[in-house]
Amino acid sequence: MVVLGDFNETLYSYERSSGYLNHSGSASFHSFLSDCELIEFNPHGNRFAWYRGGYMSRIDKAFATLDFHL
Repeated sequence: MVVLGDFNETLYSYERSSGYLNHSGSASFHSFLSDCELIEFNPHGNRFAWYRGGYMSRIDKAFATLDFHL
């Protein structure tokens, strides 16, 4: 299984230029990934994919099962 998209949630504070982390949203996102046994693809290129004013975030992500990674 492969899941790609703009998730509007971050997993870690370093994924936002402001360092803000919604702890509840992040915990739910981690739980979803764990329940589905999804592993994030290592990002290449720009650190951030979303820009507005002075704010930047890495919310465009790709995940897949271990079988797909192998």
